[in-house]
Amino acid sequence: MTDDVHSPTTAAPMPPPAQPAGGATGAPPPGGGESSGPQQLAAGAKKALDGASERPEALVGAAFAGGLVLALLLKRITRG
Repeated sequence: MTDDVHSPTTAAPMPPPAQPAGGATGAPPPGGGESSGPQQLAAGAKKALDGASERPEALVGAAFAGGLVLALLLKRITRG
């Protein structure tokens, strides 16, 4: 960082990582067969978080909705 007030900053988002020369082929994972359930779940979560990083308001809305549902469940449980 410089002492110059008018120097550019690096506040912009980082560019996506470069793809390999062949690109994504859509081939099954090594070892043959399809990926297992936990691997599919992890891939789906990673895709969702990548999309949510572009829209942080979606994360805030999901957190609010999750808290509301949890509060309603706790209220119903404690009623007996």
